Amino acid sequence: GLWLGGWEAARPRVADSSLAAARFKFFLGATTWAAGQLEAEVAAGAWIVVEGSPELVLKERLDGSGARRAKPVWAEVLSALGEPGRTAYEAVYGSGD
Repeated sequence: GLWLGGWEAARPRVADSSLAAARFKFFLGATTWAAGQLEAEVAAGAWIVVEGSPELVLKERLDGSGARRAKPVWAEVLSALGEPGRTAYEAVYGSGD
């Protein structure tokens, strides 16, 4: 599931092993829009709107050692878009990935 909170609230459960530290995702910061602003940006083509599953966002992206196992979620979504996402993907990862 998804929970809103912080490390202070989770720390005791991680310490007693009732929650695995590897199962956490921390997102810092926030983006906000004025009323109607996001809709206007989407209509102007500033965003690529895609449907996605919770599993895509919540997928484990690190193994127990901290080694990367999967691409960041945005890179995975862009590569799944095919040609429309290829330019942005290659700008970050190169064409050999």
